[in-house]
Amino acid sequence: ACRGASEAGGRALGVTCAIFSGRKPNRYLDEDIETRDLHDRTRELIARSDAFVVLPGKSGTLAELTFLWALHRAGCLKRRPVVLLGDEWRHLLRHLLRAGILGGPELDVTRVVDTPEEAVTEVLDGRNAHLSDGVQRAIGRPPRSFRDYARHTAGTGIWSATAAASLRL
Repeated sequence: ACRGASEAGGRALGVTCAIFSGRKPNRYLDEDIETRDLHDRTRELIARSDAFVVLPGKSGTLAELTFLWALHRAGCLKRRPVVLLGDEWRHLLRHLLRAGILGGPELDVTRVVDTPEEAVTEVLDGRNAHLSDGVQRAIGRPPRSFRDYARHTAGTGIWSATAAASLRL
């Protein structure tokens, strides 16, 4: 996600965690905000994001995703979309639905897509017209691609859990 934003002329803001001090931040970051622990990192990502695009990851990604769903259920996120990128998520959602773990508010804001372009479409759909309008004003037409979105959106946060970055493009 950071590389794509950088290559498209956007900015990538990374939110890293001090407990992983042995890891180097992504080389495509324009700015790195280091937090004390995973709780602070997740809080910072959520505070800086208008939408959430979640790529396949491991247990940390799953923890962040379930926290997002819990905040949606509690009414704390004002319908910020959660877009799951990749077929892997369909299998997980199926199991969570069958078990009765997910429902209502979480599902209302969650979409599963197969491509980055579909993710952008979901973020910019009618439920989130304020984001789409900003891009349209910046480039004089609706965005046609992720590159359009990344290059021309100012002040919009998209959270990529796997890339561990909150992007301010």
